[in-house]
Amino acid sequence: MIGLQSAELLGSIKPDFEELARLTSHVGAEGYFVFALVEENGVIGTESRMFVPALGIPEDPVSGNAHGMLGTYLVTHGLLTPKEGRVRFRGQQGMWVHRPGLVEVEVESSGKVVQSVRIVGDAVIVYEAEVQI
Repeated sequence: MIGLQSAELLGSIKPDFEELARLTSHVGAEGYFVFALVEENGVIGTESRMFVPALGIPEDPVSGNAHGMLGTYLVTHGLLTPKEGRVRFRGQQGMWVHRPGLVEVEVESSGKVVQSVRIVGDAVIVYEAEVQI
């Protein structure tokens, strides 16, 4: 998780994929999820980018898994405050690879201790194959 001060900075990122892949073993992470909080009509959300060159994915258009971890991060660090033990936010991703997507995230917690995370949204199958074993 790499937080930025503003969503405008996301567009200026020009990743060195070779260097990110090389760093993977040193930092103990296969991917780099860069995000910024945004507010629209009084509702907090996020915009993000996900780089996973070590797995052959220069930029993942939309990652539900990363958004689940982001929900935990935001609550644990007090960047989102649950009301009655629950908070929701909408994550936007994929704009920079021309495959925009939305992920709805719901986090249930007791204070800053996360109890569960749910990812809600629609998905589109872009490739399907059968493998004979």
